[in-house]
Order: sequence, then structure tokens, then C-alpha cells
Amino acid sequence: MGKHDVREVIRMACWDERGCDADMQSYCPHCLGHDYCPADCKYAACKLPQHRVAVGFEILDNPDVDRSIPVKEQCRSCMFFINHGPKVGSGAVSARGEGMPELEGVWAPIRH
Repeated sequence: MGKHDVREVIRMACWDERGCDADMQSYCPHCLGHDYCPADCKYAACKLPQHRVAVGFEILDNPDVDRSIPVKEQCRSCMFFINHGPKVGSGAVSARGEGMPELEGVWAPIRH
């Protein structure tokens, strides 16, 4: 996916693409502002084989991980993201396009 394609994904609201019901839209943080995809959203589940929920304070409390980057709330506690995601001060920008106008180095949301 080229960076222009990523920009289009960022502009499109997930509920437009997926047809979320009115109840979910009423409290979904994406609808209300720039917050994380809630873990209870039926579309937020990660189906990637490398997804593992991190266990233990030594990995969950890692201060080097930039947890502002992922769109999904559950990515913030994913062992794969914690081990391989962008680090604080690395210059990475969020998948929402915050930080830099060009989307070089984006930890983009993975569409399922």
C-alpha cells in the first residue's frame, strides 16, 4: 500500500466502511475525537498470527514504546507491538497522520 492509499484510509471513518450500528457510533472514540479503537468493537480484534497479549510488568511497563502510535487500543498491550513497534522519540507518526504531513514510517492500522 503506497502512502497515498494510507492517507485515504485515514480520512475514511471505520464505521462508514463497516456499517457500525448507532449504539456503537454513539460511544466510539473515533466518532467523538482522536482516541483509540475500543477493545470491545467487534472489528478491533486482531487476527494476525503474531498478536499475543503481553503479560508481566517488565514488558507492559516498557517506557521506550510509543503507545500513542497505534489506532487500536489492544495494540498497546500486544507483545509484538511492544517488541517491534516504534520507540519514543523515533520520529514515527501515528496512523492518524499526526506529527508529520508525509507518512514516512507510519505504524499504519492493519485492515482485517
